[in-house]
Amino acid sequence: SIWQFGEPAGGVTESWLARLARAHGVVIGASFLEAEGKHFHNTFSLFGPDGALCGRVRKHSLPFFEGWFFTPCSRPRFVDTALGRIAVGICNDNQTASFLQEILDHRPDLILMPHSAPTPEFGPATALFWRPYERQLREVAPRFAGSLGIPVVMANKISLEPSTTRLPLVPLVQLRWRFRGHSCICDGEGHRLAYLEDREGALVAEVELGGGHREARPAPRGYWSFAPSFAPLAMGKLLLGFEAAGKLAYGRSRRRAEAARRIAGAGAVTPSS
Repeated sequence: SIWQFGEPAGGVTESWLARLARAHGVVIGASFLEAEGKHFHNTFSLFGPDGALCGRVRKHSLPFFEGWFFTPCSRPRFVDTALGRIAVGICNDNQTASFLQEILDHRPDLILMPHSAPTPEFGPATALFWRPYERQLREVAPRFAGSLGIPVVMANKISLEPSTTRLPLVPLVQLRWRFRGHSCICDGEGHRLAYLEDREGALVAEVELGGGHREARPAPRGYWSFAPSFAPLAMGKLLLGFEAAGKLAYGRSRRRAEAARRIAGAGAVTPSS
């Protein structure tokens, strides 16, 4: 059902962002489900103070069951703006070695981390999974900022009530989860200047852009940018297994291809209109 909410580039969401950016004289970005050709992408768009599109970044990684719904993209994950070079890690992309390597190669001035990362609930076993998962989510922004010397803004949604979803591999099973936030702004030293958990709000802080980078660190190895404390090798293989299964199902879906073509073929408005 998510495919019915897809949009073409230059559609409703991008037009809204362009109007906001121009009206308030700010750089602003947000994500949407982009339909292009016969495919869907998890896309983040960034607009400048004049309402013009600075660039789009698409998600690369497909953790858990995301591979059933959209396709990965290998385009660069940074945008050059008047403020400087801005890297965008969409949700789980920030956990991957490939994103860390791209940061090391292109040395951005700011990292944005838009998230839609829930915390699953497994009844009595929740605590065993919750602690390392929450730690990994909570610490990803400070780790990047402190290790690389680059300010980081991480935003994740919250939910006041738990929600459920079916799993593609076992559709009769309902997975229960909550979104707990952990949004933050970190300076280039890795210090949290502002933080939100389990509540709505707006974060505001001053950071210095172009203040310098740490000395180049060794190239990351394996799946993770910064390995979790709990079974990193097994968890990395599990995520790659889900990714392979999702790609296979996605590639075989005629309904997905038809839905994307219908949306993309409907045309788009000019983003700055």
